[in-house]
Amino acid sequence: MAASSPWPLIHAERKALLADLQGLSDQQWDTPSLCAGWTVRQVLGHMTATAKLTPPGFFAHFIGSGFRFNAMADKDANRESAGTPAEALARFAAVVDNTSHPPGPVDSILGDTVVHPEDIRRPLGIRHTCPTEMLVQAADFYKRSNLLIGGKRRIAGLTLRATDA
Repeated sequence: MAASSPWPLIHAERKALLADLQGLSDQQWDTPSLCAGWTVRQVLGHMTATAKLTPPGFFAHFIGSGFRFNAMADKDANRESAGTPAEALARFAAVVDNTSHPPGPVDSILGDTVVHPEDIRRPLGIRHTCPTEMLVQAADFYKRSNLLIGGKRRIAGLTLRATDA
């Protein structure tokens, strides 16, 4: 059976993150995230940039970054996190309902929407529980994908069994 569209889950989780980030102090915005080398604000900038990207925009940014994915991601995250925290948060708020995305399966955006908010929330001590449906759909995507993360290759030969979903 085909999975349902991930967009309602993505939009709801983006809005939940937006609500969690209201009222953070400047010091909290500068907290190192779980993404090596990025602050909480830069991870939010990455999420904003990703929500704005279209396939043509992705390729333009990729070419403009010398075909270096990490350099492109850094440049986009820094651009979208520039200015005050309130400005960065407003840019994210403006894209929470977007359905544009870089090339590739939409489930990769679902996975980003599971992972990156935790990269932000955990260092800040903010607890959140994603819907089980979202976690299962993201895990199913990652277990059969080698796109960027290499999940399929990493779990080759293992048996994964959920005990809580």
